[in-house]
Amino acid sequence: MMPSRPVAAGGVAPPGFLEYAEQAEDLGTVRWKGNVVPFDTVMEESRTRAFLVVRQGQITYEWYHPDYSKEYLFPAQSATCSLIAPVVGRLIEQGVLDEDARLVDHVPEWATGDEFDDITIRHLLDMQASVNVPEQYPEKSMGYFAPLVQMYGTTDHEHFVARHQEMAFTPSSRTEYRSVDTQLLAMAVVKVTGKRLSDLFSEWYWKPLGAEYDASWAVDRIGGTEKAFAGFACAARDLARAGVLLANEGGGRRAASGIGGLGGTVGYTGGAGDL
Repeated sequence: MMPSRPVAAGGVAPPGFLEYAEQAEDLGTVRWKGNVVPFDTVMEESRTRAFLVVRQGQITYEWYHPDYSKEYLFPAQSATCSLIAPVVGRLIEQGVLDEDARLVDHVPEWATGDEFDDITIRHLLDMQASVNVPEQYPEKSMGYFAPLVQMYGTTDHEHFVARHQEMAFTPSSRTEYRSVDTQLLAMAVVKVTGKRLSDLFSEWYWKPLGAEYDASWAVDRIGGTEKAFAGFACAARDLARAGVLLANEGGGRRAASGIGGLGGTVGYTGGAGDL
């Protein structure tokens, strides 16, 4: 098991932000494998662990597998990437980061003198950086030597970056999902702020969202760097809170502005529709 760092909850969201419906929604029956069955049957047979319905700004339905609970921290996996851009956006608005600046302008020790140096913060946000760590998952044992798997398992992200600065294509020439782009962004955030990513996210988002439970963020080693591309884990209710914020773009303003950028409160103007 990987070491992790807590993401502290404990804040209070403003009234009207993702409340609980007074009466749970009845999802009735659905067609499943040729039969009409209760919705709960689908949940059980599909090996679902948690399922929530958010409708017009309220949690109207909440279901958990008997072996899990509302307090359980579910791994967000690649959805973790979506939590990094708002933090970066906040730093851009503060002038700490420049989205059109080169990555190595902010982190000069990563400069190589070649095409890697042309990567900008915007390229990383748009997944157009092209660092040669392709999104390839192993099907056989030899696949565990794949760069992506090495990044997931490394106990030293700095060492990993130093060994993986070759390019797959020219930056901005195409968009291609690559976890390494998010990891580079997160590491740049830590370097320019001198703060832990988990602490920034807690202060700017997790507490102001009114998260009910502390989350956790996997790190490469004790005291090390967060695995920003897949290491976040939280309660299902709290992940719904983050989803509502992003769906509403911070309530009419960019979610990247950061909740703290709205006077320490969530900028929320109503329902997110049916999520």
